[in-house]
Amino acid sequence: MAGSCFREQPDRREFCRRAAGVMTGALAGVAAAASAPSAALSSETPPPTTPAAEPAGVRLNDVRPGEDVFGYLKRIGREHDRDHYRRIVGAANEFKEGDRIVGVAAADDASRRAARSLLSNTRLGRLAAVPLFDDSLYTLLLSDIDRTAQTKSADLTLGQFRDLLLARPEADIKPLLPGLASDVIACVVKLMSNDELTAVGRKVFHTLPGTQIGAAGYLGARIQPNSPTDHPDDVVWQVFSGFSYAVGDVVLGTNPASSDPAAVALVEAALLDVRRTFGLEDVLPHSVLAHIDIQAELERSRPGTTGIWFQSLAGSVAANATFDLTTEKMLDYAARRTGRYGFYFETGQGADFTNGHAHGTDMVVHEARKYGFARLLTRKVAEAQRRAGHAPT
Repeated sequence: MAGSCFREQPDRREFCRRAAGVMTGALAGVAAAASAPSAALSSETPPPTTPAAEPAGVRLNDVRPGEDVFGYLKRIGREHDRDHYRRIVGAANEFKEGDRIVGVAAADDASRRAARSLLSNTRLGRLAAVPLFDDSLYTLLLSDIDRTAQTKSADLTLGQFRDLLLARPEADIKPLLPGLASDVIACVVKLMSNDELTAVGRKVFHTLPGTQIGAAGYLGARIQPNSPTDHPDDVVWQVFSGFSYAVGDVVLGTNPASSDPAAVALVEAALLDVRRTFGLEDVLPHSVLAHIDIQAELERSRPGTTGIWFQSLAGSVAANATFDLTTEKMLDYAARRTGRYGFYFETGQGADFTNGHAHGTDMVVHEARKYGFARLLTRKVAEAQRRAGHAPT
């Protein structure tokens, strides 16, 4: 979440407007046209001052004490309006350019506080029952929720749950986590300051089984031996350089310059050779960050040569399609990960917005859904490993 120290600084769009008025005016006109549905939730939205004005943002100025999101929507006659629902939830975020482009950013700090007040009074179970947008990925994520764990927190408001996260120890918090829908997690994050998020992060840990990675007080690091030519010698010597600093226990992860399977295979072989030479095969994995289809094909043709499989994830079916991913494909790959190492994921809040698949929903929700997808796949890998007689990692 963006810190308040940045609020007075011009964002990139404002900078571009000042530096190149004509070009920026045209871009702003496109953004305004694309974001026409982003009108504020009250009738007091000011009209644009010019034809190319930015979206006004979500303005909330008539919220009543104790009112929740759904009570507010019903009172203003928008009970079944999913767009208004998404705008309220988006308005609770700290400012993000992606949210403004979509039309769900708060118009001002007062509206942001009002949106957070509505969320704070809303019960977790009600939020989980009304997804911000529907697709088959999120339907699958909801079906994977631990219903017993969900009942333990469903009657809490988001404000009460935030207080629980801050006040209770890890032993009380972790049993609740499998019952939290991704949208619920996104919404409680909106109510917390950076300091509060850090406080929760200091006491709730998810240690990688069989290791100390992710444990309290443990610092792990990835070595990233990239080569502009994917030359194996270049990659290997960069690994040695990383070892000289006593780092690299998380993964030896190379971003290949080429997606050609032959080039990827050379880098895979070089990293595997380092692990075998130094007896590290059961200590740390390697990964070549090519598309997962290429990694799977190399493993099929050269069994045992690939390490942990990498893939970038998005938070919706449409955005994942731009990565040539489907839910079914990833579930199939998860069932194949029966060895010591499973998946290595990366996410990014911009992917859904850059590719035009925001679904009218804010950036934090999309990021939470990506983590929900990763949680589902992690569990599926663990099931496959158990069936094969390996401890989950």
